[in-house]
Amino acid sequence: MQVKPFKRLAKDLASHPVLLFLAFLGTIAQVALSIYLPILIGQVIDQVLVDGSSQLFWQIFPPDDIGGHRKYTGTMGQSSPL
Repeated sequence: MQVKPFKRLAKDLASHPVLLFLAFLGTIAQVALSIYLPILIGQVIDQVLVDGSSQLFWQIFPPDDIGGHRKYTGTMGQSSPL
């Protein structure tokens, strides 16, 4: 008689409850970090870009060079419509 795959898997997992619990905790931690990590990185970037918080950053990238503050001049000397 063939044992159904899900019953066999359930028996095998039930025989290792500690490993099952650790796998569950690892899954929860991975999901939590995948949600929180972009938030954390955004906060770090915001702290670095606050005016005067990082002297080296502002020496390398003065405020006039960041974003769309400069006009793009095309090959014909005309400014971009953007």
